[in-house]
Amino acid sequence: MSCHQKSRPPVLLDPVSLWRSLTPEQQQAIGVPAIIVGVAYHQQSDDLAWNWEAALTEAEEVMAAAVFETPIAALSLASAGHLCPDLAPIGVRMCHSCGCTDAVGCDGGCHWVGAHLCSSCGGARGNSP
Repeated sequence: MSCHQKSRPPVLLDPVSLWRSLTPEQQQAIGVPAIIVGVAYHQQSDDLAWNWEAALTEAEEVMAAAVFETPIAALSLASAGHLCPDLAPIGVRMCHSCGCTDAVGCDGGCHWVGAHLCSSCGGARGNSP
């Protein structure tokens, strides 16, 4: 799935600046479920009796609701569906044109031709990023 419609560049969401702009209450409303989501993803792979799938589902719903009580909702509306996360703050290289990463390349494969540009968007095709 592409972060970008070829006719219009994406609006990159700066998650670090946005996080810093949130009130402590908003940070807690998002951060606590985010920790549960992270733990649940890890624990789901273990064969445990605890139903982590339910915890994951509930935490994702609470987190999503909390996110849309922040300035993110206004950014999403203002970008008309072209809002894409900047993954650099979490150490992930991403094509700023289509949104592919090293872990999730373009259909048919691609490679990096620039700091934030894959070969599908900016040149010859090659190996998956």
